Amino acid sequence: MKKQLIFASAMVLGCLFANTAKSQLYINANAGYGFGPGEHGFAYNSASTSSNYHDESVKLTFGKGLNVGAAVGFMFSENVGAELGISYLMGGKTEAQDVREIASGLTETTTNVMSASMIRFMPTLVVKSSREGMAPYAKFGLVIGSGKFTDVEKHTDGKDVFEMETEYSGGMALGFTGAFGLNFGLSDNMDFFGELNYIGLSYAPTDGEVTKATFNGVDELGDLDVRDKKVVYSDSYDTDRTVAPSPDEPSKSTKFSAPFSSFGLNFGIRLKF
Repeated sequence: MKKQLIFASAMVLGCLFANTAKSQLYINANAGYGFGPGEHGFAYNSASTSSNYHDESVKLTFGKGLNVGAAVGFMFSENVGAELGISYLMGGKTEAQDVREIASGLTETTTNVMSASMIRFMPTLVVKSSREGMAPYAKFGLVIGSGKFTDVEKHTDGKDVFEMETEYSGGMALGFTGAFGLNFGLSDNMDFFGELNYIGLSYAPTDGEVTKATFNGVDELGDLDVRDKKVVYSDSYDTDRTVAPSPDEPSKSTKFSAPFSSFGLNFGIRLKF
């Protein structure tokens, strides 16, 4: 994955320093918000009583939320250029809840609140119109992400409340992006732009760690063994069942992918040199 990042970045940087009669260097700053599409199968809302059970899948994407970013670009002809962008995702929250009746008038409730953050590098090819004033453009390329997501679980049983926060991190995410936008010329050296973009991305963490555990407000994290607090994810692993697992080593599990795709709107300012 690191080799892919280096290759993609070098390819774009090479374009940035290409030189033609109509070349132009620019930088931009932008902010926006990403929405779904959410995926099923990662979180559920459920409720059960002595006479009924209800279950529904919750659409989830960790890619939704506010993002801010910047980019440096180079138009090596009037209509074709390249851009290297960086974006920071401050993910929105998704909640799922399981409510169970354990006795008449008594329930136990488990609530999970999930969110994410990620730095995304985006080397893209830019194709734009040569129109003056309001000019449409399109971008497409790669997304290379490094980030994390958290799951905050709260379990309430009568008067007892147990809370646990788990953080998933490590590894890189690789996907693709595409955008369509409009440039509005403000001056010879400044444009305002707005764009609709799509990011197709999934992320498979390599590490999981319990970072908070309390029971009725009392910290219990220190009472957990390393095996209970940490897990290492890999494509495959072997376990010797004749040997008892060490409490001082992380547990092992196979990798899983979390959805980070989104579509959204970005707005920003472009300075041309």
